[in-house]
Amino acid sequence: MPIPRGCLSKSNFSRDFQSADHTAFFGTPEPETRSRVLIPSFSPFISFYSLLQGVDEVVKPLLSFPSLDNRPLVDQQLTFRVVHLYIWEDFPSHPRTITCLFADDSAVLAQGTTIKYILRTLQSFLVSLEEWLTKWRIAVNTDKTKAIIFRKGYSNFNPANLELFDETIEWVTEGKYLGLIIDNKLTFRQHISYLKEKFWAKIYLCLPLIGRNSSLSLENKIILFKQVLRPILTYAAPIWGLAAPSNRKKVQILQNKLLRIIVNAPWFIRNSVIHSDLQIESIDDHIQKLSRKFFSGIVDHPNNLIADQTDFTEFTGRYR
Repeated sequence: MPIPRGCLSKSNFSRDFQSADHTAFFGTPEPETRSRVLIPSFSPFISFYSLLQGVDEVVKPLLSFPSLDNRPLVDQQLTFRVVHLYIWEDFPSHPRTITCLFADDSAVLAQGTTIKYILRTLQSFLVSLEEWLTKWRIAVNTDKTKAIIFRKGYSNFNPANLELFDETIEWVTEGKYLGLIIDNKLTFRQHISYLKEKFWAKIYLCLPLIGRNSSLSLENKIILFKQVLRPILTYAAPIWGLAAPSNRKKVQILQNKLLRIIVNAPWFIRNSVIHSDLQIESIDDHIQKLSRKFFSGIVDHPNNLIADQTDFTEFTGRYR
């Protein structure tokens, strides 16, 4: 998956990035809820449904939630979850691709030394995906499906078109996946610009609370900064933390300006003094803290795709 690979250190990541072309196929399919209705003859459904009946008998006397079809709300939610898991259980896989699924967003990654090999691999996966979508009667919005190539250097080579249901998938230089804008050079410059616009929009909404004329105490302003505003800047920070220092400095400037507004600091007060007095760490230190917490937390993660991301780094932090 291209996103966790972006967590690697910049100096060591470039060595492997130079030797291989990384192609990711991004898609945001939106099912039109025409999935098949599971008949009671399916044994997995019967076993899970009997479990739901047991939950119904135990929980129903304790809950008084409104129901939609004479069943308790907890039964409806669990039944939907069982059907959802059963449908995605046979999702197509390919030995030379990595598939990442989250809600109605999906990403497929293929890696190789030549673009032609990667295109054949991706197209082979798309063929099996078409069969699966047809089987479960799920419609996909191909207009929102994009393809992007990650590679070092520049090339005039125009890759062949990928097709899904006889519709061409557009090649782009940047794509947005789970709120993270990824460009084909993994500089994250566009994502940081997007963070800047989103951050200032939130500041304008919070100015009556954190502005110079606000009657809110300084302690509460700092809490508002840490809990609401700073998470906007550091969203997916373990991923884009490898960006160039010049790009990370733009995020630090945003934090400096906001802290000066909060404390109503005059022009001659240094930003380092404000950070020290408020006991707020710099953006680089905060990203480092988040990254350590992130990677230490995925070691024993139940999702193998997430847990395997630690295999790309040694305990020293160097890339294999």
